[in-house]
Amino acid sequence: MKKQLGVKPYLFPMPVLMIATYSEDGSVDVMNMAWGGICAENMVALNLDEDHKTSENIKRRGAFTLSIADIPHIKEADFFGIATGNTMKDKFARSGCTRARARS
Repeated sequence: MKKQLGVKPYLFPMPVLMIATYSEDGSVDVMNMAWGGICAENMVALNLDEDHKTSENIKRRGAFTLSIADIPHIKEADFFGIATGNTMKDKFARSGCTRARARS
């Protein structure tokens, strides 16, 4: 059964969002998140559980970067969704990705 939702800022299909933060030691942490959406023209909603390393990093630093995973990086995105920064301190290094500071 279909239900008419009207014109809403929903993301369907929902993209895989990659949220990157810096940990207390300066290392990069990236998590794969499938639950997020557009809040306003210049805002997104991130539905993060409190126990994620990413949540801790965002609270401490007040900053993060948001990227949408693409097909050429599907293996890395999958890895970021399986590995946890709470127990794997070198998670980003193991991914083989290269970091670049975001420009504001």
